[in-house]
Amino acid sequence: MEGIADPNGFRQEVLDGIFLHKGWLGEHLPRLSKSGGKVVNSRGPCPRLCQNRHRPAYRRDCSKKRCTDDCPKGHRPITRADCPMRESVEALVLLEHKRRKQEGQFIAYLKKEGVECCGTVPRCPLHK
Repeated sequence: MEGIADPNGFRQEVLDGIFLHKGWLGEHLPRLSKSGGKVVNSRGPCPRLCQNRHRPAYRRDCSKKRCTDDCPKGHRPITRADCPMRESVEALVLLEHKRRKQEGQFIAYLKKEGVECCGTVPRCPLHK
């Protein structure tokens, strides 16, 4: 995941999602197709909440920043179909779904084996 995120400049967002459960990868993810190999509803907003900008600052990029801090105009989200980083964002979403599934399987295995929470990690899934 970091290898995909590094060239696009959002490595920290990936780390925040995995370890802190914050941001676009740490919270609700877009749904996958029944086969699990594709993100559905490309007309939905980009998960990173990228925004269209108006002229003269118009640019179609995957930036969450407004054109200026005091801009009074609304900035609509870019749809996933129009996101210039669509392939990278969707690849990260697919990998995060897979990571969460594997993590759930690992926790289920540990519970089955009788491993208990040591009390050092907040929100531990092994805590009773």
